[in-house]
Amino acid sequence: MSRSPTRLAWYRLRATLDRRLAGYLALAILVGLIGGVAMASVTTARRTDSSYPDYLASTNPSDLIIQPNTTLTGAETVAQAYRRYEQLLSAVPDPVVPAASIALAAVAALVLANLVAAVPGRQAARTPAALKPRRSRRSGPRRSRSPCSG
Repeated sequence: MSRSPTRLAWYRLRATLDRRLAGYLALAILVGLIGGVAMASVTTARRTDSSYPDYLASTNPSDLIIQPNTTLTGAETVAQAYRRYEQLLSAVPDPVVPAASIALAAVAALVLANLVAAVPGRQAARTPAALKPRRSRRSGPRRSRSPCSG
């Protein structure tokens, strides 16, 4: 008696569908969400790609490029020459991040994290399971810690 693989697979699916329905639905929803995100990103990229030329056509962009009369000397790169030209114009200041503000932000983050963690920790310490070991330590006769004392 030979059975076709398709009949066997269909029988197995019907026999286990009620137990695995939640997993199948979760998988279908996950695949659908991933496909939706992929289609949305393609649509957004296409819209962005077509909107930039429209934006340029609606404005009157400059097509004149001014280059400073500088020549690169030795091992000077284009980026270094550009930075030197920016400094001559005072167009872009050098970025300065004070170390004190970074240290203050780090300390504030640590304090805030400890305050946020203190509330659930305090509630967990007051549960019956957490209080039982404390009560057993307080009550009863004091025992010696030495194994040889009698």
